[in-house]
Amino acid sequence: MNTSSDPLDLDFVTIVLMRSSRNIRRPADRRPPVRLGATVEDLPSKLFYRPRGADRVLVGANRLIVILVLLAALVAACATTGGPGRPMAAAPAPTPGASTVASSPRPLDAPTDCAEFQRMVEATYAFQPSKLSKPEYDVKAKQLDAVWSYAEEHAAVKDCLRRMLEQSHPGSYFPIDGSSLLVKIDPRSASRALQARLWSDANLADVDPRTWVDTLANLGADGFDVSKAGRRWLTEPGHKYTLPEHGGYEVTAYEGGVFLFGSMDEAQSRPALIDIARDPKSPGRLNALWLLLFQATPEARKALSVLPLDGVPAKARAGIVEALAAPTPAETPYKTIPVFTRAELISALQSCDRDDREVFDRLVAMDRFVDSGAQVLLPSDEAAVRQLRRKLVARGNQHGLDDYLVLSRLLLQMGLRERRSVTHPTQGQVDHAIPLSSPTLDAFAVAATELPQGITMTTGDPTCVSTDPLTFFARPALAGVPKPRSRQALLMRRGTQMIGSVLLFEYGAGEIPKVRLSLDKLLWGDARRPSLSFPEQIVEVGNTLLILCLPGEDPAIGWYKDRLYERHHAHVTRTCSGLAAVKREMQHLEDHISYAQAVANVFYRHQDDLLACSTGAALLGDVARGRRDWPRAEKAYRRALELDDKGDLLPAVETEWSTRDGLALAVALQGRAVESVPLFEAALAVAQKVGQPREVAAAHYNLASAYAEVERFSDAALALKGAIKIDPSYKEKARTDDSFRKAREQSQFQWLSR
Repeated sequence: MNTSSDPLDLDFVTIVLMRSSRNIRRPADRRPPVRLGATVEDLPSKLFYRPRGADRVLVGANRLIVILVLLAALVAACATTGGPGRPMAAAPAPTPGASTVASSPRPLDAPTDCAEFQRMVEATYAFQPSKLSKPEYDVKAKQLDAVWSYAEEHAAVKDCLRRMLEQSHPGSYFPIDGSSLLVKIDPRSASRALQARLWSDANLADVDPRTWVDTLANLGADGFDVSKAGRRWLTEPGHKYTLPEHGGYEVTAYEGGVFLFGSMDEAQSRPALIDIARDPKSPGRLNALWLLLFQATPEARKALSVLPLDGVPAKARAGIVEALAAPTPAETPYKTIPVFTRAELISALQSCDRDDREVFDRLVAMDRFVDSGAQVLLPSDEAAVRQLRRKLVARGNQHGLDDYLVLSRLLLQMGLRERRSVTHPTQGQVDHAIPLSSPTLDAFAVAATELPQGITMTTGDPTCVSTDPLTFFARPALAGVPKPRSRQALLMRRGTQMIGSVLLFEYGAGEIPKVRLSLDKLLWGDARRPSLSFPEQIVEVGNTLLILCLPGEDPAIGWYKDRLYERHHAHVTRTCSGLAAVKREMQHLEDHISYAQAVANVFYRHQDDLLACSTGAALLGDVARGRRDWPRAEKAYRRALELDDKGDLLPAVETEWSTRDGLALAVALQGRAVESVPLFEAALAVAQKVGQPREVAAAHYNLASAYAEVERFSDAALALKGAIKIDPSYKEKARTDDSFRKAREQSQFQWLSR
C-alpha cells in the first residue's frame, strides 16, 4: 500500500544561484573594454532563459553550464588588459577608487603637467581599436596604462583633460577612454555629464556594446540625458549582445532601448521617442511607441494621441488605441480588499532600493499585485515608484526588464484609476430593483451585545478580495439564473479596520442549486473551489446563499463561522482554538529532536482542541499518519469525517480524499483488511471527483492492495490495471509489494511478471 503522507510536507530544500552582472568587476583594468579587429566566437546564444526567478534555481547540467560560464566570466574579469573579444566585465566605466599606483597625486607645476599630459595623449590616442590586431592592441594597451598612471599621479591634469575632451577628436579613441579617466579622477556631476555626451557619440565599432549600454543606462538612472544613445540603439541596425551569466540572454534593439530610455527621466527621453515614433520609416518606430505608452505619464498619452499610426501593424495599433481610449466604468462600484497594505508595499519598495528584494519579489509574485498596488498607493508615491523603476532597469538584464514591465503596469493602473475616478465618479451599474433587506436576511443580523469586543457588523457597500463576487452582488441576475428576491451586505470591522464582508442572497425554494451551476465558475473559474487568489467561500442556509468575503486570520472570522454553524446550522468550514495554538507553537519548535517529531509533539499536545473542528482533526490525522501512529490517525480521520457530515466542512474535496484515504490506510495497517475495503472504495470515489491523475492512481492502487489482502484477486487485478494505466510505475511497485504476495501466484496476475 502507498503509505506516504503527502498532505503534510515537512521537508523543503531550495537551491538558489543568484548572480548580478554588475557584481563582476575588473579591478585592475581601469579602462573600458574595446572591440578589436581580430574577432573571436561569442558564447553560445541563449543557453537557456526562464522568466523571473527561474534561472536562479538551477540543477543538473544547466546549473553546471551556468557555473562554468560564470567562472569564465570571472577569469576574463581578472585580466589586466583588454583582449580580442568581449570582456565579461559589467562595470563599464572606471569608477572612483584606489589607483594601482601606490603614491598619491602630487601637486606639480600645472602648465608643465598639462603640457606633458597633452603630449602623451596626442602620441597615444590616434587610433581606433576596431582596426587593431591583438598584438597591436597589446602594445597600445601599455601606452594607455601610462596615460592613466600619469593622470592619477598628477592632480593638476584633470582640468586640462576636461578642456581636451571638450575639443573634437575625430577618429580617436580618446573621447571614450579619456572621459572614463576623467570620471575616475574627478567624479563630479560635470564629469559624468561630459561622459554621457561623449559616450553617446561613440563609434560602436570600437566599444563593447554591453559596456556601452550599461554605462549609459546607469548614467541615465543618475539623471543624465542619454536620449541620443537610446535613439542610436533603436534606429541603427544590427546592435545586439548576449549576457553569458544570464544563460546567454540576448539583448536586441528592444531590450537595449528599454534599458537606455527606461533608465532616464521621462521628460528627458520623451522628445527623442516622439521623433522616432513619428517617422514611418524608422526601424525603431514600434519600440518607441511602446516605450511612450509605458512611460505612463499624461504627457506621453497626449503625444501618442496625436501621433499618426499609419503603417503600424493592426494588432499594435489596436492596442495603442485601446490604451488611449477613455476609461470604461468599472464592473462594480464596490472596492476590492487589497492583498497587502500601503505600508507593506512602501517598505518593500524601499528595501528593493537598498538591494534587498525578498519582500518585493514576494509581493510582485501575487496575482493581484498591480491592482492592489494601484489601490493602496497615493499620488505622492508615484515619484518613488518611477525612481525605483529607473534604477532596476539600469541593471541591464532580463530581471531588470521584468521589473520595468511590472512597475510600468502598476503606474498605468494608477493612472487608470485616477482617470476613471474623474470620468466615472459613480462607477459600475447596480440592479436597484432587488431589495436590500427582507425578514429572511434580517435574521442574519448580529446584535451589538453578541459581538466580540471591538467588532462591529453593519449593512453597507460590500468589499471583497476578488472583483467577481462584487460584480455578482451589483448585478446578480446571471443569464439563465434565477434572480434573488433580496440581497444584503454585512460589513465586519475591528475598530476602524475593515475585516471583510458577508454577501447574503435570498432565493426561492429549489433555486440555489441552479445558481451554483454558474456562480461557482464565476467566483473560482475552472477550479470551482476557493484559492489564494480567489478565497471567497459559499455557504448555504436553507434558501439563503452567503458569499463570505472574509480573508485574513482575525479571530472574529472564526467566531462568525461558528455562529453560522451553531445558530443557523450552516455547512461551513470552521476553525478551532487548536489550530491557532498549533500555529503559535510552530514558531518555537524543540531543537533537540527531529523536525517531524517536534511537529508531532505540538499537534499531540493540542489533540483535544484540534478534534473540535474538521480541519484540525484532518491535520492531526495527517501528522499521525506521517509518524505511522495508526490508532491516533484513525481516531482523527474518523472525527474529521464525522464533523464534515454534520456541516463542519472539510476545506476542499482534496482534503476529503486524503482524509478518507488516510482512514482506510489506518484501518488496513492495524490488521483489519476486510473493514478497510469499503473505506478504500469510498476514497476512490472522492478521488475521481477531485479529477487529479496522481490522486486517482494512488486511490486505485490502494484499493487494489486491499482487494488482494482479502483475496478478491479479480477485483484487485482490475483496480491495479487502473492505477498502472495512469502511472506505469505502479506495475514495478506491485511486483514487490507484500500486499500482492498471494495475488502474484494467481492466474489473474500472470501479466504482472511480463
